Amino acid sequence: MYNHYVMRYLHLTLASLVAVPAMANVNINFEELGVQPGLFFETSALRNQLVGLGADFVTMAGPNDGPAILNKSGNFGFDPLSGDHFLAYNSDASYPNGGTPIAAVQINFSQSWNQVSIWSNSIFGGSTTMVAFNSNNQVVGNATVNDNGTWQQLVVNAAAISYVQLRSSNPFGAYDDLAAVPEPATMLALGAGLAALVARRKKS
Repeated sequence: MYNHYVMRYLHLTLASLVAVPAMANVNINFEELGVQPGLFFETSALRNQLVGLGADFVTMAGPNDGPAILNKSGNFGFDPLSGDHFLAYNSDASYPNGGTPIAAVQINFSQSWNQVSIWSNSIFGGSTTMVAFNSNNQVVGNATVNDNGTWQQLVVNAAAISYVQLRSSNPFGAYDDLAAVPEPATMLALGAGLAALVARRKKS
């Protein structure tokens, strides 16, 4: 009788796994727009150019302020973590449209996530922080690194992250390799199925 329940559980669990749609992770390394300029006065702040990949970059200051995707050819002082580009800032520089390439930026996601990460680098020795919010604008987590001239990862694990805000005390630095991942749907389904099986076995 118990084997019958096991087989029935496996059948139902497999069916449920097929029925659960997989959510594609957000993986942005800032190479997606092709070759970009190496200097701030040749470009503008990143906005909605990557919205098709699940991330929309929104100003936290003036309408034209925020970091920009730069090519390493601009001799920024360090290389990207991956590829030839990163999301850079320098509050002493300016864009042709009058904006300032500051570190502060908000990243809105097209769906909620359970983990968001991004890498930070600056040679100025200040700190960089990522704060995560849910759809009710409540803080659900944060992470801070003390920049030391090497790439360091900011990671927040929390339920239902809708957007994050990046800030840095450094006037000059960069971000790279943004990622967002859900809680695996397959693990949720498997856990629920195992719980049901244990409960049924106890009753029998």
